[in-house]
Amino acid sequence: MEGVRLGFAQVGLTIDPEAARETCWVAQVTGPDGEPVEFFVADPVTLYREKFALTERRNAPADSLHLALLREFVRHEVCVQASALLAGQALADAKWTLNFLLQVRDRAGEVLDDDRVRRRLGKAQLANSANTSDLALIDELANVRLG
Repeated sequence: MEGVRLGFAQVGLTIDPEAARETCWVAQVTGPDGEPVEFFVADPVTLYREKFALTERRNAPADSLHLALLREFVRHEVCVQASALLAGQALADAKWTLNFLLQVRDRAGEVLDDDRVRRRLGKAQLANSANTSDLALIDELANVRLG
């Protein structure tokens, strides 16, 4: 696997290569030789917005399934990251977590309108004593209601 360089296969409706590169996550799997293989993955909020746009535009058979999967992943990741933030992460990690949570709030707030998310965020708030601005953000995320 040495020397193989992977890039983004295509430009979508909402994704451009430069923005994708700035916000991508680094994933890692173990290759067949037992060595780790790292690669870029578009961040889940960007992927969610892209699949949302594709579903609206073309609604191919797999689009709604992919959108539902991304919606659930973003919900799960919000709960994981909120718990980590409230537990008192290192500053570098907290900065990344805050950016992720704010991106969800600002670009995909509809995924937060879910009773499971509200319950998990509420439990995270009760279990931790964080600074008031972090608690206020988590409270805001837990109280999104769109309909």
